[in-house]
Order: sequence, then C-alpha cells, then structure tokens
Amino acid sequence: MVAVDQFRVAAEESNAAQSVRRSLTRSLTGSVDLTA
Repeated sequence: MVAVDQFRVAAEESNAAQSVRRSLTRSLTGSVDLTA
C-alpha cells in the first residue's frame, strides 16, 4: 500500500508541475515561442 501512496503523490506532483508549466506558457504566449 505504500507504493500506491507514493504513486498517488507522484501523480499529484506531476499534475501540479503541468499546471505551472501551462500557466507559465500562457503568460509568455506572444513574447516567447516555447515550441521551438
């Protein structure tokens, strides 16, 4: 069950990182091309 808890924490951290990355990308859209 410890492995399940670790997996859930890792998934939550990954989702948080993706949310931050999306918000940063949105705020920088138009001034910086992050797709290059």
